Amino acid sequence: MAKMTPEEIVTRFRSLESERRNLDNMMEIISRFVVPGRGRFFQKDYDDENSINWRRREIFDSTAVNAATTLASSIHGNLTMPSSKWFSLRFQDDALNENFEAAAWLQECGMRIWYALQQSNFNLEVSESYLDLVSYGTAVLLHETEDDAFQFRAAMTREIYFEEDFDGMPIGIYREKKYTALQVSVKWPTTCPDYIKKQADGASTANTPHNVIHAIRLRPENKSKDISKPLAPDARPYEERYILIKDATELTPRPSGYYEMPAYVIRWGRTAGSKFGYSPAINVLSDILTLNQLVELIIKAAEKVVDPPILAQQRGVVGDLDLQPAGVTILRNIDGVKPFLSGAQFDVSQLQREQLIRTIRQSFYVDQLELKDSPAMTATEVNARMELMQRLLGPALGRIQSDFLDPLINRSFYLLFRAGKLPEMPASVANSNAEMEIEYLGPLARSQKLHDVMAMDRLEAMLGQIAAINPEVLDIVDWDKATRIKADRLGVPMDMLRSEDDVKEIRAVREQQQQMQQKLAQAESITKSMQQGAAAEKLSSEAEVIPMQK
Repeated sequence: MAKMTPEEIVTRFRSLESERRNLDNMMEIISRFVVPGRGRFFQKDYDDENSINWRRREIFDSTAVNAATTLASSIHGNLTMPSSKWFSLRFQDDALNENFEAAAWLQECGMRIWYALQQSNFNLEVSESYLDLVSYGTAVLLHETEDDAFQFRAAMTREIYFEEDFDGMPIGIYREKKYTALQVSVKWPTTCPDYIKKQADGASTANTPHNVIHAIRLRPENKSKDISKPLAPDARPYEERYILIKDATELTPRPSGYYEMPAYVIRWGRTAGSKFGYSPAINVLSDILTLNQLVELIIKAAEKVVDPPILAQQRGVVGDLDLQPAGVTILRNIDGVKPFLSGAQFDVSQLQREQLIRTIRQSFYVDQLELKDSPAMTATEVNARMELMQRLLGPALGRIQSDFLDPLINRSFYLLFRAGKLPEMPASVANSNAEMEIEYLGPLARSQKLHDVMAMDRLEAMLGQIAAINPEVLDIVDWDKATRIKADRLGVPMDMLRSEDDVKEIRAVREQQQQMQQKLAQAESITKSMQQGAAAEKLSSEAEVIPMQK
């Protein structure tokens, strides 16, 4: 990917826009019937909330709206829960994981990353991204920094176009943004075209809108640079450019770039030959539209039942019908006016409606995510439900981790490392080719690890019974290692556990104390024996003297 001219960037943007045009039509329908809070944001003539007719009723059934919200909230709560730390860091080299100093350093790094995420707007924006994900199938979250603090923004799917490498990872992001003439002149004063400066100075033209492409693209020649060290803007792996769409004017005044891709493109699921994701909403979009139309028909039929049309005999009414309370209508024939009975079969429509609702809820896994009617659940039921959720959501959660969470943690680590906000690296890590890996600690991920803990508990219980007959069976288990594995599976903080060296020292001191106590006990026993022997000898001598006195 050589450096592109502004004209080439505009051409590339138009090509990506055309590539997704058919998909945008489907996403517009999803915006209307699944995430109405997004408005008609996929139509170019809708620029803001003021241009949308919010009084026009289009949704007659909110099953899909509630189901999408439930699934998005469940993913947020089970994968990146705001209330507790949802990931941990470890080394790929087990020798470093067993090194207490190295493991403690990496754990402290993980805590600082989590604190940085908690102090930012991550939890607010990621929830919007999850809602886009389960609705459109593709979501984009932007990760910027301001004064070394993290700033996140869930980008609207319509404004982001992207390129990907052969591994499916984004290497080019094109974002269409709208700025007023005044904003363009203030943000880029040195490169702003003269005609826009003139508009910015005018009282009636300062708010004239202009479309700008924000492009972030990979520089292949810088791909292998060491991003742990500060790099000049033009030496970083990703370049950043702003291009005015109207006349392909380069607005970027000086080279700018990123160390890592600052946009995370998340897909719920993918099909061969497409870089865009599909979602639960896409899978049942026809059912969502059918249900909405069915409920609309039911409402219209119910109107005829609640307030039925009136059948009147020709010339059977003198004057006009008065249907107001206590109204009087004069008739020539008492049977000349009667209500029209529509004969609507609400039982049939209700059965069809329930079937459609059940299908939509199943697509969004609502029945598995919600608690049963009685909220009191045993521990076994909780584990079984977690296991079921893991099986159902496993493929999607795995893609979320690889597309989003892994790049997020890696970028956060390097951002804090370059800013000097991580603890000093110990020599054991600095002198090794250490590579870290990420473990997730959310309820779903933790439920998998609890299977190991429960298996170990069952083994220990069984060994306890056998030990009553043959105590030597306890020698099979490495109890220190088993305890550390349990602590790891349960997510116990590393600083709660002593290092192996500390444990050896404590045991050595304990052994010395035990040996000292044994020596003291032996000395005391010898002393006591000597005292008892002396006393016996004295008694024996006294017994010999007494007869002689007689």
